[in-house]
Amino acid sequence: MRSAGRIRMGFFPLPLSEAQRIRHLVSFPDLVSAAVDPCVGDGVAFEAITKDAEVFRYGIELDA
Repeated sequence: MRSAGRIRMGFFPLPLSEAQRIRHLVSFPDLVSAAVDPCVGDGVAFEAITKDAEVFRYGIELDA
């Protein structure tokens, strides 16, 4: 791992602009569903990807 990664302890958040692009590619069912993110980090990208969806969000940061 690069020294910059070690300093940041391996946390490399997905840029919000990328999360918004992903959101336009993902469709959720009309029913309430669940989404899991096993590397949620600060949750900003996960929230952006599941925005406006009837979703129960479950996230955990394994490196926390």
